Amino acid sequence: MGRETLTNDLALTVRAEVAHANGDLEQAVDLLSRMRMSTWYQLTAVSAFLSQAYGRFLRAELLRELGRYSDALTWYSSFEHVSPYDLIYLGPSLRGRGMAMEELGQLDQAADYYARFLDLWKECDRELQPDRADVEDRLARLKAD
Repeated sequence: MGRETLTNDLALTVRAEVAHANGDLEQAVDLLSRMRMSTWYQLTAVSAFLSQAYGRFLRAELLRELGRYSDALTWYSSFEHVSPYDLIYLGPSLRGRGMAMEELGQLDQAADYYARFLDLWKECDRELQPDRADVEDRLARLKAD
């Protein structure tokens, strides 16, 4: 990956975040779809910038918010085995996958993702506890149905 490609991808991520903050989800997804994301797999393990984890996570979240659940699931799944820099997104990606599966009517799979999230975040920081409580509520609701 050349510096120009990385610089362009990072700039697109910032622009997409601004579009998201302004409520323009379609524009944000369009900007992220322009990213080239071309790098050697080995380099993703040595740099948070080269793994482009935030851009991938933002794309997954935006696609889910737009109701494009299958596309979102593809991007969420990129956090399982790519880079050590992706680990901070593993929990939130499990939550997002659960939400997408719930919307798709795949309730058993949604419950599995929620349970994995809760296991991973069983001792999360106080600031993250509202997300944990949300997932606990979602899982309880699924089990009650």
